[in-house]
Amino acid sequence: MEFKDLHPPILELAPGQTFHRVQLTRARKTSVRINGLLLAPTGLQSGRFCLPSEATAYLADGEHTALYESIFRRDVHSRSLDDLARKSLVTSPRLRSWRF
Repeated sequence: MEFKDLHPPILELAPGQTFHRVQLTRARKTSVRINGLLLAPTGLQSGRFCLPSEATAYLADGEHTALYESIFRRDVHSRSLDDLARKSLVTSPRLRSWRF
């Protein structure tokens, strides 16, 4: 069975639900822009949930979760300040109206 055969239900977010994301502060030429978010180029396969044929966004329900999942998850003992300075924590009210 393939994922497309599962037909998952549409999920609607509760009113007031907010999602957070860590992303590059400045877009690359190849970045994908969707609803104010900057996503990695399609097919880059930079994260564990990235798809080869679609842009993928990591969203978290808390600021700390967004930071952990995107920056500190992979047995990281330290990060350079330059690397952290290139990224921003984004909380977008536009995400509240999305349907999944």
